[in-house]
Amino acid sequence: MLRSFLLLSVFLLMVPFAAGQGVEDSTATTPEDSWFGYDKVQHFTFCFLWVLSSQYVVVNKFGLDEDEAVPISVGSGAALGLIKEVRDCRQKNNRFSSRDLIADCVGLLCGLAVITGFEGRH
Repeated sequence: MLRSFLLLSVFLLMVPFAAGQGVEDSTATTPEDSWFGYDKVQHFTFCFLWVLSSQYVVVNKFGLDEDEAVPISVGSGAALGLIKEVRDCRQKNNRFSSRDLIADCVGLLCGLAVITGFEGRH
């Protein structure tokens, strides 16, 4: 579990570096980035479900124990969220959203809480 938190920390530290790699177009209009928009719900939901489903697959189909699978589940979800934001910022009329990454992290942490909350209760 400590590894998962470390992976999330590294993920959050990478945000400023990835944010500076976007396409800058001062004439483009970018949509407002609301904290509670539908997009944030999608980011949260995807990451939450990714952690739970990938944890299940890694444990039950690949045979790793739960402690070994958690960093894979959380790390892969964090990587996908970051890749999506970098991809977004390179598209015209789009931008890198740190709020999307925060929604991703909340989803990852909630998924992690579900996984660790049920450990030992088989």
